[in-house]
Amino acid sequence: MLAPAKRTSRIRAMESQRSSEAHRGELVGFPTDELERKLEAALATLRAANVPIDGKRVDHACYRSATKGEYFAAKRAAEAGGATLLVESMIGGRPIATYALARPISTHAIALLELPAPKPGRPYATGWEHAEIALGDDLEAVAASLRDHASLDVDFRAWRKAVNRDVSVGCPGGFAVKLHAAPLDEVVAMELREGLVEPVPADYWDAH
Repeated sequence: MLAPAKRTSRIRAMESQRSSEAHRGELVGFPTDELERKLEAALATLRAANVPIDGKRVDHACYRSATKGEYFAAKRAAEAGGATLLVESMIGGRPIATYALARPISTHAIALLELPAPKPGRPYATGWEHAEIALGDDLEAVAASLRDHASLDVDFRAWRKAVNRDVSVGCPGGFAVKLHAAPLDEVVAMELREGLVEPVPADYWDAH
């Protein structure tokens, strides 16, 4: 856990990142080089286990924030880089914001950014937590093949979700790759269209 002074320094660094980064195709204020390293290592793990991911879309990356201040700073940094907020809603008991990026990041052209707020009683370190790959109609077969895959750290806890269920594969460095059917922007559009979005209560942050 970082000391308060270091947390303050991280927030200030994120907010003061030079705008010239955006002109180089970088997401302002976020360690995209670190994402690239983690993602490549994770994809290598899946390929070594013969999981058929080549040619599939890495549709979004998730960046966690350990504190409320870092969450707000991450949102401001994303917007400073030209990202468009698609939705901020309650998921799993806390707000999650989803952004469409002005410019894709990484060599995998990731176009979406997911920013979860800290979850009460569930501490997480700040940083990149996972990326998700949209498998479309191949999800069912891939998920079935992973059920008895002894060489991988596979988590099926989100397989029962009513909307956009996924299978998570833990990879080196505490990073994960989640496999789902539809890209996140399509899921958000469907949820907005069908009234499935739970708004963040106006007084939520007063108590958190």
